[in-house]
Amino acid sequence: FFQRQEIFDFCYLLSFFANPHDDLALTALGRSPWLMLTDPEVDEFRNRADQESIWSFIQKHTSFQHVKKILQSWLDRSRTLFLPDLLEDILAEQDRELAFYSDEEGDRCLANLDLAIHLLRGLMLNGMSLRESLAWFISQRDRQSSREEAGPGGDARVCLMTIHKAKGLEFPLVILGDMNRKGKNDKIHVTHTVRDEMTDVAINIFDEDDENLRSGVVRSIHNGQKAQEEAEELRVFYVAVTRAKFQVAFLAEFTDSKRKPSQQTPWQRYIAQGLLADMPSDPESPDWINVHDPITGVSLLNRTWEDALADLPALKIDKKAWVLPPVDKEHRKPLFILTPHDIMERISAGNGSREASGDDSEIRRQYGIFFHKVMEEQWWHDLSSAETWLKDNIIDFPALTPGKAMQQLKDDVSGLTSHPLFHELVKIQTGDAFFELPVSAAYESEKARFIIRGVVDLLYRTGDSWTILDYKTDRNLNGLSQYRVQMQLYHEMLYQAFGIQARGLIWFVSQNHVETIQREPAVLHYLNPDGSPLWPAPEKGIADTAVMEDLVKFLDGHPTVVLCTTKTEAEEIRKNLIWRKKASPDISILSWQDLQRIQDVPGKGLDPGVRMLLCRQILKKQQEISPMPGTARKLSEALSQAELYELTGDAMSESLIGSAFQAIRERNLTTDGDILHHLKENHPFKGMDVYLTGWYQPSPVRHQLMASIARDARRFRMPGSSHIPDAHTWKKLDEFECRDHQVVVCNRSEDEVRTVFRDIIARQPAYFQSCHIAVSNPSEYEPLIRRIAGEYHIPVSFSTRIPLRQTPLGHYFLNLITLMENIHQAEWVMIAPVLL
Repeated sequence: FFQRQEIFDFCYLLSFFANPHDDLALTALGRSPWLMLTDPEVDEFRNRADQESIWSFIQKHTSFQHVKKILQSWLDRSRTLFLPDLLEDILAEQDRELAFYSDEEGDRCLANLDLAIHLLRGLMLNGMSLRESLAWFISQRDRQSSREEAGPGGDARVCLMTIHKAKGLEFPLVILGDMNRKGKNDKIHVTHTVRDEMTDVAINIFDEDDENLRSGVVRSIHNGQKAQEEAEELRVFYVAVTRAKFQVAFLAEFTDSKRKPSQQTPWQRYIAQGLLADMPSDPESPDWINVHDPITGVSLLNRTWEDALADLPALKIDKKAWVLPPVDKEHRKPLFILTPHDIMERISAGNGSREASGDDSEIRRQYGIFFHKVMEEQWWHDLSSAETWLKDNIIDFPALTPGKAMQQLKDDVSGLTSHPLFHELVKIQTGDAFFELPVSAAYESEKARFIIRGVVDLLYRTGDSWTILDYKTDRNLNGLSQYRVQMQLYHEMLYQAFGIQARGLIWFVSQNHVETIQREPAVLHYLNPDGSPLWPAPEKGIADTAVMEDLVKFLDGHPTVVLCTTKTEAEEIRKNLIWRKKASPDISILSWQDLQRIQDVPGKGLDPGVRMLLCRQILKKQQEISPMPGTARKLSEALSQAELYELTGDAMSESLIGSAFQAIRERNLTTDGDILHHLKENHPFKGMDVYLTGWYQPSPVRHQLMASIARDARRFRMPGSSHIPDAHTWKKLDEFECRDHQVVVCNRSEDEVRTVFRDIIARQPAYFQSCHIAVSNPSEYEPLIRRIAGEYHIPVSFSTRIPLRQTPLGHYFLNLITLMENIHQAEWVMIAPVLL
């Protein structure tokens, strides 16, 4: 953490506040996102007079008046504001937050800065001055303190973290690994300890046989240090175990079963000594059969959980409230995910038959992408559309010259349209051609699992026959042997996914040559370098069983679109259909995110970063607004919500949102709402069957689109229903129309509390005499409210009523509601609290 560049820059900023004439700190700030000076501006610092500080030079030099204004403002405000609050304000001003965010690890940079400000706040609240706090940061940096970096927030179901980082958190299941690790055994030559204000120093000596000749002082110091280390390790182990709500799993690997386990491992010290005190020293001893768990009385020799249940008395089984899932005895094989191009590269590395890499190959690669786009959109009779698209997206093709690329395209299309295969293509019906079709297949050997994924340029149907067509823009046929392998792999993937046996065609458009490739199952040996046999092993997936049964009944061979809540659900449904042998190219499985990208919408998509930048520019123009930290981000989020949820606010917020939409229109950018309206107006699924598995962020705009899709569909269905429901969660916002309300999104609990108190002190006291704050988790928020209210000198008192969540009946109903809301995708962690 302390070695990150943003933390170095943070220390330089603190150095500037401590001493504005610190030339090193000011130079570093100039090159950092805090000031964002250009290289020529930083070079100007060399023109200052001898013995003149950079700060004095900036104050006198006319070309640096804008920098002087910024720095002087920081210094003036530092005299009246609490420094951590000022740093939060500075980070939110201008484009600084966006400058940090533009870094490759922008989220992590901002999270680290938030943590640095939080650390500074704690130091200063404990009475340390600015200089003392700066000295602390520098000392941590110089001795390379091992504090972990901050991580951007997330909602992952599986969290990988250190024990120290898990303090204060709870999880249904905690897994502790490496339980057979041994303690440190470093050969430290010089050691010391402090005892009664005296320092004992000892030298550790080793003889020629590397034997340790410990003196009495060394042994005394070592024993004291060992006791401290063991006490600390025990405290850490206690923290780790108590993070679990229901279950703890201990993982260890003992490679030599005949070897007596070391007594210095956490497993032996904390677990085996307590639960397995009578364990025989010889693992092969017949006495192992008689070793029992002192709690349950169950034998510990190769017993599964089912065996343990069988040995328990009937009364205990009946009363058991928490039953572990069955043990997966199957050894997990390593998984390799490959593409046909990976196989081709592996082959070409051996024989060198592919064309050499370089600038020319990059041009050919980018032209190939452009040509595939032309064929997908069928622009062969309208090359002007292809030229317009290339000019609009030229930033993605830096190696291409539009003029040369269009000339080559005209030559290729001229030869292509004269080939007999082209006349076959133009006769294909719309529903029989599948461009850029993603396919995959899964295989297994004795030692490993393999998944191969690819994208077929074109799969089309003529009568009952299928054809795979792959376009190549190479200048010659040198790569034919590798392309043959690629096509044969496409054969195998389509056969496993859809049961299709097709003819394969490779079309070298520059030579106007078509090569026919037949299916060859032996090509699969390229997947497994050791040559062992492979067999198909399609994955069942984890899709909801009730949804899959309902979906299979709904399918009748007609072109169908399956709209899923998330991409993960879409992938699991696709796997399950392949496993059931019900998949077909006629079934399109899309997530709500995919739905917004299936058609070319006029204009360019609005990137969230660009949206936030536009909001910053708008806030700059509003002179009467003094933005607080994160205002631009909040305005950006409000812009999206106002569009999708049709929310309105006060005159000021409506003005800001209106200005943002005007800026978006002036730049010909397309928002998510524009895409949804475009889809509604263009009826992309007219005449098809549509199956909706669930809602993704339900809103009025999405509800209107879905209602339009349901009307256009030949048949429409949701699980358990054949119509769109009228009521959605977003309609509950109507309940708040009688009150003046504001929705603010924060990344951390501390940000939430600080935003509330800043809003309180920003209002006129005449508006209210008291303010009631309701929180979801009092134990988490109460210490934050006490601390931050003290910073703002706001008196607070806390309710003495027992929270609903802590009452037995309230706890039961809250768990029951959670289960009911997720009944179609219920997990054990939701069911267990209700049963318990």
